[in-house]
Amino acid sequence: MCHEYVGVIHIHTTASDGCGTFEEVVASGKKAGLDFLIITDHDVLQHKEKEGWYGRLLVLVGEEISPPKAHYLALNIQRAIPPSSNPQSYIDEVNRQKGFGFITHPYHKERRLPFLPPHPWEDFPTYSFFQGIEIWSLMYDWVKKVNFLTLPYYLLFPIRHLSGPPPRLLKEWDRLCKKEKIVGIAGLDVHGNKVFPFSIFSYTFTFRTLRTHIWCKKLTGNFSQDKESVYRALKEGNSFFALD
Repeated sequence: MCHEYVGVIHIHTTASDGCGTFEEVVASGKKAGLDFLIITDHDVLQHKEKEGWYGRLLVLVGEEISPPKAHYLALNIQRAIPPSSNPQSYIDEVNRQKGFGFITHPYHKERRLPFLPPHPWEDFPTYSFFQGIEIWSLMYDWVKKVNFLTLPYYLLFPIRHLSGPPPRLLKEWDRLCKKEKIVGIAGLDVHGNKVFPFSIFSYTFTFRTLRTHIWCKKLTGNFSQDKESVYRALKEGNSFFALD
């Protein structure tokens, strides 16, 4: 029997360019009522040894491989993978480690705010053996039309300015899925940045917005088994995402 669990993916902490510590992120996940969360700091697995159950919250740690372009979420890996100018090389390394990965924000090319530069992919469908795509990126959806004149309004009413996954990306996803299974997920890309006196998508607030739901066997509190169940559900696409 499958059970539904709710979590968030693509979170940054002070281990890279996020503003929240590991402990603060975990506390926010608990407040938001999450079942799982996956931290993916840039080019490190600094919190890997802290993976585990924190009360009713399962915390997992992956990596966002982060060259100047073509970022890639690497999950269920054992060693951090350095960025490279050749995306296929780190896609292959994730697979060698028996992990799996997702192409992130592939079409975002404009730098709207200093703290959120673009990292587009060039012709990402030409690459092979990636397992999925971050179809809806919360931060890149929110930032795509913002400027310094409209920023205060965007900060006061952030959800009003979300428009959903890019239609171009949805069409490309459909095309790819006609040939092979490509899993789609939602990613927050949350950093907990602050522009005084505003917090740009605080962790607790963001964890209650765009979330990934999975179906898997009942999580029992056995960390190794539960980690495998969550990752299997994500890798196989037994999931959906929603603006909750």
